Amino acid sequence: MTQTDSGSAVSAARGTEPAPAGSLSAILLNIVGAILILGLGLGGLSYFGARSEVPRDESRGQSAAVPLVLAAPVVAWNDQFELEVDGEAATWRVLNVSTEVTGRITHKAPGCRSGSFVAAGDLLFEIDSANYRLEEERLLARCSQVEEELVSTQIGIENTQKLIGLAQEDVALKQQNLERMQNLMREKALSQQDFDAAKSADVVARNALQMQLNQLRTLQQSVRIQTASLQVAQAELKAVQLDIVRCRVTAPVSGRVVADEREEGDYLNARDRLVQISDASEMEVRCSLRDEELAWVWHYSQRLNSQPPRTSEQDADVSEQTALVQDPLGQPKVPCRVVYEAGGVQTAWQGELARYDGSGVDRGTRMYPCRVVVRNPQEREVSSVGGQAAPITPPSLISGMFVSVKIAVDAGVPLFLIPAEAIRPGQKIWVVRDGRLHILAVKMLQMTESGVIVLQEDGDLLSEDQVVISPLATHSENMQVEVQNAELSAAFSSEVQE
Repeated sequence: MTQTDSGSAVSAARGTEPAPAGSLSAILLNIVGAILILGLGLGGLSYFGARSEVPRDESRGQSAAVPLVLAAPVVAWNDQFELEVDGEAATWRVLNVSTEVTGRITHKAPGCRSGSFVAAGDLLFEIDSANYRLEEERLLARCSQVEEELVSTQIGIENTQKLIGLAQEDVALKQQNLERMQNLMREKALSQQDFDAAKSADVVARNALQMQLNQLRTLQQSVRIQTASLQVAQAELKAVQLDIVRCRVTAPVSGRVVADEREEGDYLNARDRLVQISDASEMEVRCSLRDEELAWVWHYSQRLNSQPPRTSEQDADVSEQTALVQDPLGQPKVPCRVVYEAGGVQTAWQGELARYDGSGVDRGTRMYPCRVVVRNPQEREVSSVGGQAAPITPPSLISGMFVSVKIAVDAGVPLFLIPAEAIRPGQKIWVVRDGRLHILAVKMLQMTESGVIVLQEDGDLLSEDQVVISPLATHSENMQVEVQNAELSAAFSSEVQE
């Protein structure tokens, strides 16, 4: 046997030896562990994953399948409801105070600064009036001169009237003498030369009278010219005196200075702007109304003014000229409240929805811009929110405030008050009638402390109905339900009455 054959035989003998006992015990341990883990998993699933059995009231029998609901009564709402829209306070008007004279500013009032409040008549600026006062003196002298000329002319008229009287007497004498000469001439007792002399004397006398009459008319015309000249001088004097008054620039209204553009020492020309004053006597609020809100306002406005909507026949009777004068939209003229809330305090002002802002519907928002006028911004009503009043409240309505405009509207149609929990998605409510569920569509008008004021347009909702306030897993029209809370209905009714 060679060396190679002996090595192969040894290798074959090692391969036929049995496996050691340690490897078998490891395999058995893995199998047992896997079985234990699988058993624990199945046991936990069977214990924790089992569905708990819902206890049932066997005494109810077939009625156990009918769902129980909580319901509250529907209460008729006979008062007004409020339309609430957001708005921004704005100045009623801003006045540009300009100079009406030319000159240099000699004085500027300390209170004439941006942000300062000025009262009507307060002095703002003084402009140099020296040139106007010199002109006033010249015109006063001119008026005195013309008045003296009038006196002189009146004296001339009086003298001329006396001379006219003498000339008239002389003419009368000369005419009498001429008549005597004519008689003598007819009797051939007078020469032609003497007659011509008497006639010449008469012509001279009448000429002297005519000259005095002409002088009187000239003097009378001079009076008219001098009177007109005096009136012109007096008018110029009044203009100069008015310019002197205008050299003192005062505040035309009470308000706040929003811009001051001139300082002491500046030279001004006529119509140069000095300051801008925001008029504080009234305030306005800019707001916008949706279509349905404006419809309520129109309806209420017509009821307030006792003017029912015009029919087509009435419109046909209106002339074209009257139709052009009337406002096609009409003025709302509805009272409202402007409310500003800050620091737990509500401040309210009385206002009036006075007019539309612009020509019609806003193209961006598709709403109707309106203006609310607050006639007296200083008169306000202060109330606390949450039972605590802050020591500081706004003294007046100020431009730029974000406020709420609350318009109290008398609907004129049946309204109802229901709990807020009764409103379902899509503004639907569930009403229980004779143990059956009915789904009705409503329109929410106002949220109150007691509930929600709604409008039911088709008239199906009644004040005797019960409205569901609890959730339902499923619901359908005419589904059978059962109301379980009579005491809740009584409680809600008493709360609304209070």
